[in-house]
Amino acid sequence: MGFGSSAGADEFLGMSWIARVLPFIDQTPLWDQAIEDYNFNPVPFRAHRGMQTTVTTLGCPSDPAAGQVQWTHEGYLVACTNYLGVNGTNFQARDGLFNADQSIRLAEIADGQSNTLLIGERPPSLDFWYGWWYASGQGSISTGDVTLGVAELNPSSNGIQSYLEDCPAGPYRYGSGRNDQCDTLHFWSYHSAGGNFALADGSVRMIPYEIADSTMQSLATRNGGEVIASEF
Repeated sequence: MGFGSSAGADEFLGMSWIARVLPFIDQTPLWDQAIEDYNFNPVPFRAHRGMQTTVTTLGCPSDPAAGQVQWTHEGYLVACTNYLGVNGTNFQARDGLFNADQSIRLAEIADGQSNTLLIGERPPSLDFWYGWWYASGQGSISTGDVTLGVAELNPSSNGIQSYLEDCPAGPYRYGSGRNDQCDTLHFWSYHSAGGNFALADGSVRMIPYEIADSTMQSLATRNGGEVIASEF
């Protein structure tokens, strides 16, 4: 099985990794609809019905905006998700499980599937420009949209238009958020103590905000060879 992000030059250009797993999360009718829409229009961002379709399992019940479609500042009506793929340390390092135009097999997770983060919580951005579940943006990197690192960098500091130009360059660490625009660049949740993360072995754990940065970065890499601290 490969873990890729969303922007490969294929017949589903712009489709997110979340949309690609719809048949595996009991959403086959929605997948069939996506195929139909791609056959009609290869550009998903305004024309596809999935852009405005909420999926209950993709939203965290603690998020007051979960299950609602939202208007972005660019006039898109979108359905969002609270769950992003972990790209590793950051989008430049490419050391996690979700990296643009890269397929990762389970056998390549040398650090161990039970010690490697797969998916983490982060609510949609304040302007709802980040966090669409159906399609991804940011060129070929999808950072902050459907993937994120545990020590993420601001794409705007690397010459990528991101609507995050007013935010520092980073890195951004895992911790509580206030839902301002810069919180787009780190994992957080509306839970008071921490956020839920899925690991590559299929388990889900609540990770407290107090966890050491070094432990989070060890968990985010797939083959760094780190020893995971006992706090995890």
